[in-house]
Amino acid sequence: MDKAYLTPSELARRYKETVSVKTLANWRSAGTGPPWVKIGGRVLYALEDVQLWEAARRMGRGAARVSARASVAALFLMPTKLTAYVDTGRLFWRIGRIAVQAAAT
Repeated sequence: MDKAYLTPSELARRYKETVSVKTLANWRSAGTGPPWVKIGGRVLYALEDVQLWEAARRMGRGAARVSARASVAALFLMPTKLTAYVDTGRLFWRIGRIAVQAAAT
């Protein structure tokens, strides 16, 4: 299945124009905002990455659980070394300098 992508103007429309195309450009320059790729000279946002980025910023009741899952998922998007280790019987994932305890199943 092909990955769905949004252009900066489509992403701005997704946010009901509360975030402008220029703001998205500023975020890219600053290294913040949703992950993006440049393909054929065009800036594109993978819909899946945008949804993870949005979920990591969810506020309100029940947001902590979704936000934590999205944050861990977003870490997997980073180009960094991922290792697993066990400490006192608990499984942890080490992503760069960040250690995250694996969820119990």
